[in-house]
Amino acid sequence: MTPLPRDPRADFTSLLRQLASWLPPEQGTLKALSDHRPGLLQEYLAGHRMPSWKTVDLLLTDYEWHFGDSAPWCHRLRELYDQAMQNEAGARAAASDVPAGAGAWHPSLADSGELKQPAPSRPASSDPLSPQAPAGGTRIGRRASAALAALAFGAAAPVVPAVTLPLQEPRPPATPEPLPHLAESARHTARRLQALREGGRSGEAYALLAAAAAALPDSLVAFVAALEESGQYAEIASLLWEIASLPPSEQARTAVALKAWGRAAQAEHALRLAAGLPPASVAELAGELLASGHADLGTELLKAVLTTRQRADSVAVVHAGPALTDHMIAAAREVSADCHRSLLFMLRRNGG
Repeated sequence: MTPLPRDPRADFTSLLRQLASWLPPEQGTLKALSDHRPGLLQEYLAGHRMPSWKTVDLLLTDYEWHFGDSAPWCHRLRELYDQAMQNEAGARAAASDVPAGAGAWHPSLADSGELKQPAPSRPASSDPLSPQAPAGGTRIGRRASAALAALAFGAAAPVVPAVTLPLQEPRPPATPEPLPHLAESARHTARRLQALREGGRSGEAYALLAAAAAALPDSLVAFVAALEESGQYAEIASLLWEIASLPPSEQARTAVALKAWGRAAQAEHALRLAAGLPPASVAELAGELLASGHADLGTELLKAVLTTRQRADSVAVVHAGPALTDHMIAAAREVSADCHRSLLFMLRRNGG
């Protein structure tokens, strides 16, 4: 984990702008903000006002809706957000000569949505999308966020269980460091990618990402670590998309390498993207993972097929790889009793 920057609020705003740039302005939370109070979104993105964490959480849900896993964004944004709120609380306490400890950060401050001046006559939250957080912890409303995303996008958004986080979030476990020579080369590539983006050379940046996705698995993992180190989280999402376009055997080796280097979440996310491939390719990828002794990754892939595609597609995967039948049934049982029952029905009906 890199040390916190000297100005966490500025870094938070910069990362928030990156996140917003990936989202369609005519849909979801960005549209809701623009419609509810014109100019408020621009105040957030310019750093003139801090949004509530609830608003950030809604943006992260929109990102998940379009691109998948938002965990790298969420952890870094939360870290910067909490530090910025703590700094602001300390500055308020010093300016008003409040006794020590009275200006300490509290989750209700994190959801205030207004950091310029305290206004007792106004509600605690000036953010149109944010209720006050309950005492004792910050409620991350993934279930409500998914429902709002469904309304905004006109479709059924996936429901993710809500999670109550402690006031001080635990840091993620340290991941193994790639080989030194690979790490230095990866940092150089990450700097080059950032320069291409800043120079508006998107075509060359895409070509670089495509080449990185096709590199040897250990080199790719080192590149992911370098992108995290330089704060280019959006590029990691793009890289995982590129991995999903590789031949199944290369996808399998890459997923195994990510898991071996302590990046199981990213390996599973890459497999969830691969679940959208043609059934024959999915069957080949699952077979590669199972044959190499990584049944957990193979199961994650099959569960992704079961939860993101029509049941007929799951049956097609089994028909493309008959050896996967028992594994697919076991994966369905892990998903839910209804999933297990409907899969068995479709297999019988289609001669599986």
